[in-house]
Amino acid sequence: MKHLQRNQKSTLFFIMVIIIWQILPTIISIPSFILPTPIQILKALWKEKEQLFLIHLPVTFMESLLGLIISVLLGFIIAFMMHISLNIEQTLYPWMIISQTIPIIVLSPIVIMWFGYGLFAKIFIIFLISFFPVSMNVFQGLKSVDQGMLSLLQSYGATKKQIFFKIEIPHAIPFILSGIKMAAVFSIVGATLGEWLGSDSGLGYYSRRMSANLQADSSFAAVVNLALLGLFFHGFIQLIEKKFFRKYLPKERKI
Repeated sequence: MKHLQRNQKSTLFFIMVIIIWQILPTIISIPSFILPTPIQILKALWKEKEQLFLIHLPVTFMESLLGLIISVLLGFIIAFMMHISLNIEQTLYPWMIISQTIPIIVLSPIVIMWFGYGLFAKIFIIFLISFFPVSMNVFQGLKSVDQGMLSLLQSYGATKKQIFFKIEIPHAIPFILSGIKMAAVFSIVGATLGEWLGSDSGLGYYSRRMSANLQADSSFAAVVNLALLGLFFHGFIQLIEKKFFRKYLPKERKI
Protein backbone atom coordinates (compact mmCIF):
# COMPACT_ATOMS: atom_id res chain seq x y z
CA MET A 1 0.00 0.00 0.00
CA LYS A 2 2.80 2.43 0.90
CA HIS A 3 4.64 1.66 -2.35
CA LEU A 4 1.41 2.19 -4.29
CA GLN A 5 0.81 5.57 -2.66
CA ARG A 6 4.36 6.69 -3.40
CA ASN A 7 4.04 5.55 -7.02
CA GLN A 8 0.75 7.39 -7.38
CA LYS A 9 2.31 10.62 -6.10
CA SER A 10 5.30 10.27 -8.44
CA THR A 11 3.08 9.48 -11.41
CA LEU A 12 0.77 12.41 -10.69
CA PHE A 13 3.72 14.81 -10.41
CA PHE A 14 5.19 13.45 -13.66
CA ILE A 15 1.89 13.93 -15.51
CA MET A 16 1.59 17.51 -14.22
CA VAL A 17 5.12 18.33 -15.41
CA ILE A 18 4.44 16.85 -18.87
CA ILE A 19 1.18 18.80 -19.25
CA ILE A 20 2.83 22.09 -18.26
CA TRP A 21 5.77 21.35 -20.53
CA GLN A 22 3.45 20.63 -23.46
CA ILE A 23 1.47 23.86 -22.99
CA LEU A 24 4.25 26.29 -21.97
CA PRO A 25 6.14 26.62 -25.31
CA THR A 26 2.90 27.49 -27.09
CA ILE A 27 1.87 30.11 -24.53
CA ILE A 28 5.17 32.01 -24.44
CA SER A 29 6.24 31.21 -28.03
CA ILE A 30 9.41 29.21 -27.38
CA PRO A 31 10.87 27.89 -30.67
CA SER A 32 10.97 24.12 -31.00
CA PHE A 33 14.72 24.14 -31.68
CA ILE A 34 15.16 25.55 -28.13
CA LEU A 35 12.49 23.65 -26.19
CA PRO A 36 10.55 20.95 -28.04
CA THR A 37 7.30 19.69 -26.57
CA PRO A 38 6.96 16.16 -25.18
CA ILE A 39 4.92 15.14 -28.24
CA GLN A 40 7.68 16.36 -30.57
CA ILE A 41 10.23 14.43 -28.54
CA LEU A 42 8.12 11.26 -28.73
CA LYS A 43 7.82 11.68 -32.50
CA ALA A 44 11.60 12.04 -32.79
CA LEU A 45 12.05 9.03 -30.51
CA TRP A 46 9.85 6.94 -32.79
CA LYS A 47 11.38 8.28 -35.99
CA GLU A 48 14.96 7.59 -34.83
CA LYS A 49 14.15 4.41 -32.90
CA GLU A 50 16.52 2.20 -34.89
CA GLN A 51 19.51 4.51 -34.42
CA LEU A 52 18.73 5.16 -30.77
CA PHE A 53 17.82 1.68 -29.58
CA LEU A 54 19.86 -0.54 -31.90
CA ILE A 55 23.05 1.48 -32.43
CA HIS A 56 23.68 4.14 -29.79
CA LEU A 57 21.93 2.79 -26.67
CA PRO A 58 23.85 -0.54 -26.61
CA VAL A 59 27.18 1.33 -26.86
CA THR A 60 26.40 3.60 -23.91
CA PHE A 61 24.99 0.65 -21.96
CA MET A 62 28.16 -1.43 -22.36
CA GLU A 63 30.45 1.52 -21.52
CA SER A 64 28.43 2.35 -18.41
CA LEU A 65 28.23 -1.29 -17.29
CA LEU A 66 31.96 -1.97 -17.69
CA GLY A 67 32.85 1.32 -16.00
CA LEU A 68 30.44 0.59 -13.15
CA ILE A 69 31.84 -2.91 -12.55
CA ILE A 70 35.41 -1.61 -12.45
CA SER A 71 34.40 1.32 -10.20
CA VAL A 72 32.65 -1.02 -7.74
CA LEU A 73 35.54 -3.48 -7.59
CA LEU A 74 38.30 -0.89 -7.23
CA GLY A 75 36.17 1.29 -4.94
CA PHE A 76 35.63 -1.66 -2.62
CA ILE A 77 39.35 -2.49 -2.64
CA ILE A 78 40.28 1.11 -1.82
CA ALA A 79 37.75 1.21 1.03
CA PHE A 80 38.99 -2.11 2.40
CA MET A 81 42.62 -0.94 2.34
CA MET A 82 41.69 2.28 4.13
CA HIS A 83 39.72 0.28 6.68
CA ILE A 84 42.52 -2.12 7.63
CA SER A 85 45.35 0.43 7.63
CA LEU A 86 45.35 3.90 9.20
CA ASN A 87 48.46 4.80 7.19
CA ILE A 88 46.70 3.97 3.92
CA GLU A 89 43.63 5.92 5.04
CA GLN A 90 45.71 8.99 5.87
CA THR A 91 47.52 8.68 2.53
CA LEU A 92 44.58 8.04 0.20
CA TYR A 93 41.74 9.96 1.82
CA PRO A 94 43.00 13.49 0.96
CA TRP A 95 43.69 12.46 -2.64
CA MET A 96 40.22 10.99 -2.98
CA ILE A 97 38.73 14.30 -1.86
CA ILE A 98 40.99 16.21 -4.24
CA SER A 99 39.94 13.96 -7.13
CA GLN A 100 36.33 15.04 -6.61
CA THR A 101 37.06 18.77 -6.40
CA ILE A 102 38.55 18.89 -9.92
CA PRO A 103 35.84 19.06 -12.61
CA ILE A 104 36.03 15.98 -14.83
CA ILE A 105 35.49 18.16 -17.90
CA VAL A 106 38.89 19.73 -17.16
CA LEU A 107 40.62 16.34 -16.86
CA SER A 108 38.87 14.79 -19.84
CA PRO A 109 41.13 16.29 -22.55
CA ILE A 110 44.15 14.99 -20.63
CA VAL A 111 42.57 11.53 -20.36
CA ILE A 112 41.88 11.52 -24.11
CA MET A 113 45.47 12.69 -24.78
CA TRP A 114 46.71 9.73 -22.70
CA PHE A 115 44.32 7.01 -23.85
CA GLY A 116 42.84 8.29 -27.11
CA TYR A 117 39.15 8.18 -28.03
CA GLY A 118 38.60 4.47 -27.47
CA LEU A 119 36.71 2.48 -24.89
CA PHE A 120 39.46 2.62 -22.27
CA ALA A 121 39.35 6.44 -22.10
CA LYS A 122 35.59 6.40 -21.48
CA ILE A 123 35.90 3.69 -18.82
CA PHE A 124 38.61 5.73 -17.10
CA ILE A 125 36.36 8.82 -17.07
CA ILE A 126 33.51 6.71 -15.66
CA PHE A 127 35.84 5.40 -12.96
CA LEU A 128 36.92 8.93 -11.96
CA ILE A 129 33.27 9.86 -11.45
CA SER A 130 31.87 6.62 -10.01
CA PHE A 131 34.48 5.12 -7.67
CA PHE A 132 34.12 7.83 -4.99
CA PRO A 133 30.54 7.07 -3.82
CA VAL A 134 31.36 3.36 -3.68
CA SER A 135 34.62 3.69 -1.75
CA MET A 136 33.30 6.30 0.68
CA ASN A 137 30.06 4.47 1.41
CA VAL A 138 31.83 1.14 1.91
CA PHE A 139 34.45 2.79 4.12
CA GLN A 140 31.85 4.57 6.25
CA GLY A 141 29.82 1.37 6.54
CA LEU A 142 32.81 -0.63 7.76
CA LYS A 143 33.80 2.11 10.21
CA SER A 144 30.31 2.55 11.64
CA VAL A 145 30.22 -0.79 13.46
CA ASP A 146 29.79 -0.31 17.22
CA GLN A 147 33.23 -0.42 18.83
CA GLY A 148 31.80 -1.97 21.99
CA MET A 149 30.56 -4.94 19.98
CA LEU A 150 33.95 -5.34 18.32
CA SER A 151 35.74 -5.26 21.67
CA LEU A 152 33.34 -7.87 23.06
CA LEU A 153 33.90 -10.21 20.10
CA GLN A 154 37.66 -9.77 20.34
CA SER A 155 37.52 -10.63 24.03
CA TYR A 156 35.77 -13.90 23.09
CA GLY A 157 38.60 -14.73 20.72
CA ALA A 158 37.02 -13.79 17.37
CA THR A 159 39.59 -13.36 14.61
CA LYS A 160 39.76 -10.30 12.35
CA LYS A 161 38.54 -12.44 9.46
CA GLN A 162 35.50 -13.61 11.42
CA ILE A 163 34.68 -10.08 12.55
CA PHE A 164 35.04 -8.73 9.01
CA PHE A 165 32.77 -11.28 7.31
CA LYS A 166 30.22 -11.84 10.08
CA ILE A 167 29.89 -8.36 11.56
CA GLU A 168 31.44 -5.58 9.49
CA ILE A 169 30.32 -6.67 6.01
CA PRO A 170 26.67 -7.38 7.02
CA HIS A 171 26.57 -4.05 8.86
CA ALA A 172 27.99 -2.23 5.83
CA ILE A 173 25.64 -3.78 3.24
CA PRO A 174 23.12 -0.87 3.25
CA PHE A 175 26.03 1.55 2.75
CA ILE A 176 27.49 -0.62 -0.01
CA LEU A 177 24.21 -0.85 -1.91
CA SER A 178 23.63 2.89 -1.55
CA GLY A 179 27.08 3.58 -2.99
CA ILE A 180 26.52 1.21 -5.91
CA LYS A 181 23.20 2.85 -6.77
CA MET A 182 24.84 6.27 -6.81
CA ALA A 183 27.75 4.95 -8.88
CA ALA A 184 25.32 3.38 -11.38
CA VAL A 185 23.80 6.79 -12.13
CA PHE A 186 27.21 8.49 -12.24
CA SER A 187 28.51 5.83 -14.66
CA ILE A 188 25.97 6.97 -17.26
CA VAL A 189 27.07 10.58 -16.74
CA GLY A 190 30.69 9.53 -17.27
CA ALA A 191 29.90 7.54 -20.41
CA THR A 192 27.91 10.43 -21.87
CA LEU A 193 30.70 12.89 -21.10
CA GLY A 194 33.27 10.63 -22.76
CA GLU A 195 31.07 10.34 -25.85
CA TRP A 196 30.57 14.08 -25.98
CA LEU A 197 34.31 14.68 -26.02
CA GLY A 198 35.10 12.17 -28.72
CA SER A 199 33.24 9.21 -30.18
CA ASP A 200 31.46 7.98 -33.27
CA SER A 201 28.62 6.22 -31.43
CA GLY A 202 26.67 6.30 -28.18
CA LEU A 203 23.86 8.45 -26.86
CA GLY A 204 26.23 11.25 -25.85
CA TYR A 205 27.65 11.41 -29.37
CA TYR A 206 24.13 11.31 -30.88
CA SER A 207 22.91 14.11 -28.57
CA ARG A 208 25.90 16.31 -29.44
CA ARG A 209 25.42 15.75 -33.18
CA MET A 210 21.72 16.57 -32.99
CA SER A 211 22.38 19.70 -30.91
CA ALA A 212 24.90 20.93 -33.48
CA ASN A 213 22.19 20.55 -36.14
CA LEU A 214 19.62 22.40 -33.96
CA GLN A 215 17.49 19.24 -33.79
CA ALA A 216 16.50 19.70 -30.18
CA ASP A 217 13.72 17.11 -30.36
CA SER A 218 16.19 14.36 -31.35
CA SER A 219 18.68 15.58 -28.76
CA PHE A 220 15.99 15.36 -26.06
CA ALA A 221 15.09 11.88 -27.35
CA ALA A 222 18.66 10.82 -26.53
CA VAL A 223 18.26 12.36 -23.07
CA VAL A 224 15.09 10.31 -22.56
CA ASN A 225 17.08 7.18 -23.40
CA LEU A 226 19.78 8.16 -20.91
CA ALA A 227 17.16 8.73 -18.22
CA LEU A 228 15.58 5.34 -18.92
CA LEU A 229 19.01 3.71 -18.79
CA GLY A 230 19.66 5.32 -15.40
CA LEU A 231 16.29 4.13 -14.11
CA PHE A 232 17.04 0.61 -15.37
CA PHE A 233 20.39 0.47 -13.56
CA HIS A 234 18.92 1.88 -10.37
CA GLY A 235 15.87 -0.39 -10.52
CA PHE A 236 17.95 -3.50 -11.20
CA ILE A 237 20.19 -2.85 -8.20
CA GLN A 238 17.14 -2.11 -6.06
CA LEU A 239 15.62 -5.43 -7.18
CA ILE A 240 18.77 -7.30 -6.12
CA GLU A 241 18.74 -5.36 -2.86
CA LYS A 242 15.19 -6.44 -2.01
CA LYS A 243 15.66 -9.99 -3.29
CA PHE A 244 18.87 -10.91 -1.48
CA PHE A 245 19.63 -8.27 1.16
CA ARG A 246 16.25 -7.29 2.60
CA LYS A 247 17.14 -8.50 6.12
CA TYR A 248 20.16 -6.18 6.24
CA LEU A 249 18.22 -3.06 5.25
CA PRO A 250 16.68 -0.59 7.71
CA LYS A 251 12.92 -0.59 8.06
CA GLU A 252 11.05 1.67 5.65
CA ARG A 253 10.03 5.07 6.91
CA LYS A 254 6.35 5.49 7.69
CA ILE A 255 4.41 8.02 5.65
